[in-house]
Amino acid sequence: MKKILTLGLISASALLFIGCAQNAPETLAEQAGVDGVTHPATGVMCDTYRHFCVDQNGPSDALTEKYLGRRMEMDNVSKNGWLFSNGTSCVQYKRECYKNVAPLVIDYEYTAKIFGRKAF
Repeated sequence: MKKILTLGLISASALLFIGCAQNAPETLAEQAGVDGVTHPATGVMCDTYRHFCVDQNGPSDALTEKYLGRRMEMDNVSKNGWLFSNGTSCVQYKRECYKNVAPLVIDYEYTAKIFGRKAF
């Protein structure tokens, strides 16, 4: 009888653990959605496909390592500007992001999230 009771408690614990795992928070990649871009913290944007994170100071190895778990892939970014996998580009010295290249259309959402202000 004691073995049956113990097995019953173990089974109930396993089901409880499985239920908790199913409700676990999403990974950063899952939060990013279809375009691979996510906003994990105030002033930070990460591209899970091109593997880099940026803030108002530009691309950051420290942020990439913190939010994506490894160092930034340098061929995807420069300190002057970067292109997200969804096609949005940002220019550091202008402190603006754009939805497309020609004609330039300001992406107000990304500009505000990264640089903390609305574009001019």
